[in-house]
Amino acid sequence: MIDHIGAGSVSDKLVGDHEAVRIMTGAQIPNGADAVVMFEQTIELEDTFTIRKPFSKNENISLKGEETTTGDVVLKKGQVINPGAIAVLATYGYAEV
Repeated sequence: MIDHIGAGSVSDKLVGDHEAVRIMTGAQIPNGADAVVMFEQTIELEDTFTIRKPFSKNENISLKGEETTTGDVVLKKGQVINPGAIAVLATYGYAEV
């Protein structure tokens, strides 16, 4: 495990063969990573971890542009900022409005 990436954070590490990072939901995957294995599908020991099932390339990864495209309206002017709106703002990298 070469890094730990919190939600909203970006890693500067390059993930190589047989390497992994711990990544929180919503964080940007680092260069070199090609899949995300859910924590529940791993067995973690002090220095190592085991993956319980096979996984495929791009598994559990949302690719850029997959959810919206340029010009899509995700929040309307005057909309109340509730928890759902905050989640949308965070998805697009806004910490302040």
